[in-house]
Amino acid sequence: MLAVLRPRSINDAKFSTWCTTLEVLGLQFNTIAKTVTMPKEKLAKASTRVVAMQRKSTVSRHDLECLLGSLRHVTCLLRAAKAFFQRIHTAVKGLPRRGRFPLSDAIRLDLQWFHFILNYDAWSGIPTSMFCSDPPIDVHWYMDASDRGLAVADPARQRYILLQFDADECTMIHAGQGSQPFNINVRELFCVALASVLWGRGRSVHGSSELLHVKAWSDNTNAVTWTNRLHSDNVYAQELLRAIGLCEATQHFRVTAGHLPGECNTLADAGSRQHNGRLASRLQARALADSSYRVYKATWKEWCRWCDEQGFSSWLSGDCKRDSNQLIQFVVYCWQHPSGGQRNAASTILSKIGHLSWFHRRFKGYSIGLHEGHRLAMRGMSRLSPPPDRKEPITVGLLRCLRSQCNFDNIHDRVLWGAAAMGYFFMLRRSEYMADRGQVKNYAIQYRDVSFTSRNGQIATSLAMAVSVSINFRGGKADQRGVGATRTLEKTGLSWLWPVRACWALTSIAKQRGAHQMTYFARFTGVRR
Repeated sequence: MLAVLRPRSINDAKFSTWCTTLEVLGLQFNTIAKTVTMPKEKLAKASTRVVAMQRKSTVSRHDLECLLGSLRHVTCLLRAAKAFFQRIHTAVKGLPRRGRFPLSDAIRLDLQWFHFILNYDAWSGIPTSMFCSDPPIDVHWYMDASDRGLAVADPARQRYILLQFDADECTMIHAGQGSQPFNINVRELFCVALASVLWGRGRSVHGSSELLHVKAWSDNTNAVTWTNRLHSDNVYAQELLRAIGLCEATQHFRVTAGHLPGECNTLADAGSRQHNGRLASRLQARALADSSYRVYKATWKEWCRWCDEQGFSSWLSGDCKRDSNQLIQFVVYCWQHPSGGQRNAASTILSKIGHLSWFHRRFKGYSIGLHEGHRLAMRGMSRLSPPPDRKEPITVGLLRCLRSQCNFDNIHDRVLWGAAAMGYFFMLRRSEYMADRGQVKNYAIQYRDVSFTSRNGQIATSLAMAVSVSINFRGGKADQRGVGATRTLEKTGLSWLWPVRACWALTSIAKQRGAHQMTYFARFTGVRR
């Protein structure tokens, strides 16, 4: 143009100069900082309208529609403000077109929060990248919720949130499915709100134009929609969205949500159901009786000690061939003593392998064992092992021999003979009338459990009157009411061997030693010479 029309043809007053800032549609764009800012006069105008609405006692539907129209211009720039006129929008939809109505406290609270957002220094500049359809993601959060708790994982910073619901929250959850306010959709949204409150602080520098974009991944589509729109008709969800919006405005970051299929959300899903895993662990621990667990634990300690000496890992891999090679070495160690003697029988060694397999099933999820070739070796070991040394049953001849060696002037021998005869006739277990490895069981026979009856059915006060003895056994597995089962025996044909005399001797000794009704027989049946 200058070459053709000469310099005088250009009027500088009709051309604007090149500038890096531009105001369009009431918004200020900075092409260098790549930010969008709302002018202060626009913010002041919106704040004035909010304050004026708060002062009104009654409003019409037209008043609220005008307010929403002006506030939507604000939310175009600051998305977090959307969460603070949800109730206003709900009220507008429900009000008739004519008439004036009282301004509810819920709407006043929304206006109060909106006024705070307008006056907070969150409008210094919003990056233009946040207005794109797919802004770059800076942080990924993975979350999931269940009926027992919730979990949020931040793999980049190696941190997580685990929350277990309390009794009141569990009651709300189980009150109904889907219709209650604290349903699964709200619990999934709760993950986003909790992570925003706990992790939003300190993520970005206040006053900086950099705005972090956080992507929250969830397998719940409703929670994803609510987070992206910052709007919901659920009362609890509205409160959570306010918390998210407040964190975005004050901490200077943006949270959007994306859908992650449930089969892919394994990390957070495992965390939200960790409490179920704890319950399963407790149930697994109770799969064995305490007495059996002590035997299993002793075997495990022996196994760990041997593995340390040999340089092996105590946890086997689950590969049958590799595990069997290590187990057969442990079998030989248990069966053949280095000096040439035998340590354990083949049956005991097989039990130990079962103990080790139980620990692997509980803590590793798979069982271990010998392969077929090594099982044949165990059969050969069983044939080479000597037969078990079984105990002979108690007979009348054995009791006669025991009685002949007792000195009944000695209290120890009298207790020994009485306990042997009582155990023989009533077929007692050791723990029922004696201490079992130094421990007295709660079902052991007490002084009150033994009673004597005369011929006419009355309580006998002397040995001459007693014709039968009764013992009440408590703690039986079939005893549902806890009253116990009573066994009664009478005199036998042998004058030196009958249960009445044996039990009378024990009760007499217990009475002499100051026994009361709750005294266990096991307290004095082990008396020494």
